[in-house]
Amino acid sequence: MFDLTGVEVLVVVVWLIGVVVAVDGYRRGDRGPRGVAVILLAIAVPVVGSLLALVRAVGRRTRSAHSTTRSTVQDLPHHRP
Repeated sequence: MFDLTGVEVLVVVVWLIGVVVAVDGYRRGDRGPRGVAVILLAIAVPVVGSLLALVRAVGRRTRSAHSTTRSTVQDLPHHRP
């Protein structure tokens, strides 16, 4: 079998997580050239591409959480005396 060190296992795990996150981002609407580029980078350049995919996923979640909070506040009924 393979004789992998802890660092090598960590790199493989980061690479696989990055590829999964990149594909998930594409499925959730990050289509187009940028989404395809992130997937290709995550596959071709394991650590850098995977980190890019993770950063984009966190940014997407932060934007969606921020927009949900803003729309919820705007939807509250206004109290007018």
